[in-house]
Amino acid sequence: MRKIPIQTQGNTYTRFNRVLKCTEYLGYGAGHGTMNNQPQYFTSNEETSPLFEHRPVLTLITVCWMNPKAIIENVPIPDSGKQNRITAFLCHAYKPYCDINAVFNANICIQDEQEFNWDSFCKNHTHVKQVPWYSEVAIENVFVQERMFSFDVPEKFNGHKCSIMIEVLCNTGNWKCDWHFEGWSVVVN
Repeated sequence: MRKIPIQTQGNTYTRFNRVLKCTEYLGYGAGHGTMNNQPQYFTSNEETSPLFEHRPVLTLITVCWMNPKAIIENVPIPDSGKQNRITAFLCHAYKPYCDINAVFNANICIQDEQEFNWDSFCKNHTHVKQVPWYSEVAIENVFVQERMFSFDVPEKFNGHKCSIMIEVLCNTGNWKCDWHFEGWSVVVN
């Protein structure tokens, strides 16, 4: 199901998701200078992304806090007369010695393409993610899209194209290591 998407703008890609039967919008995560200017913590030279045209992925070496993000641009919010819902998927891979015993706080900001104001709508989602050392899931080292959360979009965005910024904020103080970050994908339904 990891068909290569089509790049539409900068770090934004789209593709038809055959499982969900809708258009999926993807944001490449290592293209914003997020966290990769600290080579002792992250690198972007080790692996390439099978999802984003084999661009480098952001590889976590070790950190006690992190906040990698992706921005997905020009996402059309239907003017359907009903409440729209966005479901977000984290695109990533666990390395063999992955240790992410942390709380992921995803900060979502939606910007109306006409307003250019990130404060238009912000929402925080907390997702507890615990992957201890040597776990079965970590040994696979396979890139996955993991459903993290869904949220309702305020109706004021109906009929507009929006940019969506999603940040993974892990600031628990626990040390994290051996993880690949590709980006985020969202579907609107």
